[in-house]
Amino acid sequence: MRILCLVFTVLVWSGLCLSPGAAEPLQRPNGQAIDDRVTVDRNAVVFLGHCSGTMITDLVILTAAHCVPQKLRAARPAEDTAQHCTALPQQHELQGNAWEDPMEWQLIPIDKTFAVALGGERNDPRQVINIRAYSIARCADIALLQIVRRAPPALVTPMKVLTGLPPDADGMDTLLLSAPLRYAGWGLGKRKPDELPRRQTGRVSYWDRNDCLLFTLPPERANGDRIVKGDSGSPLIMTFQDTVFVAGVLFGSGLPDADICGRPVLRVPKRHGAYTPTFRRALPGTDATDIAAWIAHFAPEAVWPQVSPAG
Repeated sequence: MRILCLVFTVLVWSGLCLSPGAAEPLQRPNGQAIDDRVTVDRNAVVFLGHCSGTMITDLVILTAAHCVPQKLRAARPAEDTAQHCTALPQQHELQGNAWEDPMEWQLIPIDKTFAVALGGERNDPRQVINIRAYSIARCADIALLQIVRRAPPALVTPMKVLTGLPPDADGMDTLLLSAPLRYAGWGLGKRKPDELPRRQTGRVSYWDRNDCLLFTLPPERANGDRIVKGDSGSPLIMTFQDTVFVAGVLFGSGLPDADICGRPVLRVPKRHGAYTPTFRRALPGTDATDIAAWIAHFAPEAVWPQVSPAG
């Protein structure tokens, strides 16, 4: 099955195979980024100023850990000298060497915090809400943010999160290969804000995965870039049986901690996107957080499908 999936991966990437029933994302075989629509469901992908994120409940945002400004993170107590993520040092560094308890919210002083902008316009947000607290999963570049008040349902419909294999799916590789995948985010790169005022979206082609990450070919920008500054924290959006949900969080590009995480069977292209899976379990031999259980702990209403993360 693994070999068949890999063959199918190459066909999908080359444009020879498209998933039946695929909607908007697969109508553009070149995977170009385009302006996203401004609707309550699309508005779940939010602007964090320097990063992107996804509303997964009306109070909780999913993003990358390095999107939480280091100066706003809690000070580590002097007596806390415990070592973390010694088996995954590169992911530990990517997330800013987190020491915090991943199962507790860390409060941010309200006079120093940052904010999320809601809506589809970069320079004209419909609403701006301050961040109240954060939580960072151990040994992964992924974080949750809690806002100070609920996002209005007339403006945002939160997106579900994949934390386990759907009961009627044949397997994770089959699901990733067959389900339409989409990028949405606020990356600018070298463009000026006035040149790119809207959230961008586009088709994503699944490439391969290892025990820690998913590797994809995100949509191309006008200059040929795939990942640009501001894309960090953006979701890997999947559609399965008419349900749209987050399957991963972008940290950038690269293959950190390959000795522990393993190397993909297919060599990863230079211009790729690397996502932390939302369904990632605890990694044997490490103290990495069980990301599926972590999300279910803070946002149980966001979990999709409604089964145990072990499902």
